[in-house]
Amino acid sequence: MERLNQIPNVTIAHITTGKFNIFCKIRAKDTTHAKNIIFKIDDIDGISRTETMISLEESFNDKKRLMHTIFNEL
Repeated sequence: MERLNQIPNVTIAHITTGKFNIFCKIRAKDTTHAKNIIFKIDDIDGISRTETMISLEESFNDKKRLMHTIFNEL
């Protein structure tokens, strides 16, 4: 995780369960830039493979949504 944190374009990193151990979100200006960031991730010791998905649109991003729901239920 320390090495991922050193790559400025990695904006989010989650330790996960299931098929993959880590989920990362990167920000890139185009596909060539994304490829270069992915290659930097691939170069990290311990990374054996990556799988890439491109977000076509962010439908909503409300980080406070869950907290509002929890506090309204109390």
